[in-house]
Amino acid sequence: MPQEAVNVIGQATTGILEQPEVKAKFKEIGFDARPLAVGPLDQCMRSEIERWAHVIADAGLEKQ
Repeated sequence: MPQEAVNVIGQATTGILEQPEVKAKFKEIGFDARPLAVGPLDQCMRSEIERWAHVIADAGLEKQ
């Protein structure tokens, strides 16, 4: 995905997650909405994908 598109989506998401009514709704359903900058979010997602890929492989599950 082009970096410009990533930046636009990241800024829009951050703006939405900073709205008080959105934060309140997330809190109501048990989440603490905290936006991350594009770089740290990318690192977090890659780390989670790698972690869960190992769990899935260790469990012997097939990819769907």
